[in-house]
Amino acid sequence: MTMHVPTMSLREFDDAQRRMPPGLAERTQRLRACATRAAWCGCCGVARRLLRLCFAAVRHGDDAIAEMLLGEAGHYIGTGRHPATCPQMPPRPARRDGRAPAQGRVPGWTGLPGPLVAATDASWKRGTCGIGYVVSDGRWGMRGWTFGPQDPTGPHRVLNETADSLASIARRRATETFDSTARAEGLVEAFLHAWHRTGGIAA
Repeated sequence: MTMHVPTMSLREFDDAQRRMPPGLAERTQRLRACATRAAWCGCCGVARRLLRLCFAAVRHGDDAIAEMLLGEAGHYIGTGRHPATCPQMPPRPARRDGRAPAQGRVPGWTGLPGPLVAATDASWKRGTCGIGYVVSDGRWGMRGWTFGPQDPTGPHRVLNETADSLASIARRRATETFDSTARAEGLVEAFLHAWHRTGGIAA
């Protein structure tokens, strides 16, 4: 049977946190719900006991022990079994579903005479973004991901992702040392030219 460990008041937690070295104080912030609200979660009870010992170690000037105890408390929070109603659930993975970028070169393609030309494209469909580019010497690259409802880019997101695909070319050009002229299509190109010319983006 797990011993019940009383929760701290918000003032008690904040006062103890203020006495901590800055690095440790920042790490205790993620345990705030465990310390002050998760009264009947056994996992949080163990972490809360360790956190109380951590605060006591800081009061006695033993920062090394405090750091060890804080690490143990974080371990219980991150890997322990919390009931569904626990306010201190382990952190969820980020909503962004980052797929690894793919890039390569078209086999057997020798390219065309003259300066290199690169084309880009970007699109959003049902919350999934995709960007891509192709260079006239056969180099290509693409990437895709999904975003949740908090995506801040709003109506400019295709423009932003086209700019991101241009940035992908620039990053590759920086590592592989080749010169190219990138061309974005249609209205996006006009927006990018206006942005470059005026230093601002049209509404």
